Amino acid sequence: MKPNAGSNEILFLARAALKNNATGDYERDPVSSADFDQQGWYVYSHSIPVTANSPDSELPDSPDSPDSNNSIPDGPESDAPVSDSPESDDQAPDLIIEDISWEPADPYENENMTFEVTLLNEGSGPSGRFGVKCYIDGDEVSSDSISGLEAGSNISFTFDWVPPASGDLNIKAVADRDNQVLESDEGNNEKVEPFTVKALTTSSSSSSSSSSSSSSGGSGGGGGGGSPEPASNVEVKELSREFITNGNQAKFEFSRNVTCIASVEFEPKRSFGKVTTVVEMLKGQSRIVPTLPYGTVYRHVNIWVGNQDIADPKNIENAVVSFRVEKEWIDSNGVDESKIKLCRFSEEKWGELSTRKIREDSSYIYFEAETPGFSPFSITVPSPEGGVSGSAASATEGKDIVRGESGEVSSENDSFVLEASAVEVEDEMEDEEDGARTFGSMTKILLSFGLLSVMILIGFMVSKKQS
Repeated sequence: MKPNAGSNEILFLARAALKNNATGDYERDPVSSADFDQQGWYVYSHSIPVTANSPDSELPDSPDSPDSNNSIPDGPESDAPVSDSPESDDQAPDLIIEDISWEPADPYENENMTFEVTLLNEGSGPSGRFGVKCYIDGDEVSSDSISGLEAGSNISFTFDWVPPASGDLNIKAVADRDNQVLESDEGNNEKVEPFTVKALTTSSSSSSSSSSSSSSGGSGGGGGGGSPEPASNVEVKELSREFITNGNQAKFEFSRNVTCIASVEFEPKRSFGKVTTVVEMLKGQSRIVPTLPYGTVYRHVNIWVGNQDIADPKNIENAVVSFRVEKEWIDSNGVDESKIKLCRFSEEKWGELSTRKIREDSSYIYFEAETPGFSPFSITVPSPEGGVSGSAASATEGKDIVRGESGEVSSENDSFVLEASAVEVEDEMEDEEDGARTFGSMTKILLSFGLLSVMILIGFMVSKKQS
């Protein structure tokens, strides 16, 4: 090495990337330093002072030097083989985001989207393990780990996300987000693509609500968007948003405590990104169910998790609803707290869910219930006689409640009995009218007969007097 003219020192910068065969990762050395090289990596630095030589002095590496043919070893490192670490540009990987695509191509708000991200190693060497992360308008929506890519190879992964609102958005994917891999080019690891989420029109909203209403017996709902429950029957509503990833327990907590639901949790089988769960505490019986459950009802509630597909049993499992009941209500109604159940309307009928008490405080007793899905619920004290009392009966806004022998409410029976009652009342009214008409006729006849008799009597008396 020949120093530049005028130099007073030679500065050496050194760094290394050592491969961990157990993990496949490259570990950098040093991990921290006050010095950086031109690419921004931490380095070791060492300088050798340079002294001026007289013109006739011979430089150590001149052509006439004994070492001009490298016959004298430079030191212990001269016999070491050249490293095949990716530190060398001709062996280094170069990770890029090759493509980002999504379905549906023209998504609507609260509609599940599936993104596909393709990564490519366009370098000349293999990479070790590295991570990739995806962001939508700055919010992380997905992360994954790639075991490694050979030079020239690519790999794709997918994730799901539900847009909570309409608008113009950007998705950004970043390869080797945590700088685990030494690459020939560290400046081309990310890609950004714009996309637009459309707003639901009135017709599509009503269609969605109709669809949700007709399938309300199953799991799912319309929580991210419009609920099929009429707003006039909703006493109070509370929302909770969480980021859902595969393998991580999802828990939605309702910290405002304005409803009887404390939390909703489940184990997702897929990643969904940001999901909104909505709890609607109702004024009375849900308008989207035709019947009431048996027994004394404390509260009617609807629970909607994301869009209609998220809460499907193929996507989630081990769902639990935590709820609370006022002690004052329990005492005033003479209720045995061990009999309180969460009931769910599914497949056109009410069913009791496995419910247990978990704790209590000065005002409430807290329960949790396992549920296979989300739809209309009621917190109920089941009654074998099938009687309905409490808030269920008082909150039906004047609607007659008719039960058959089985105790089940039937909308068809309602209609029939109400019609029959109307006919009976009409018949009674007709009978009363007929009686009134008969009484009126008799009164007229008697009055006429009496008047005639009086006239005859007067005539007889006048005739007698004249005689």
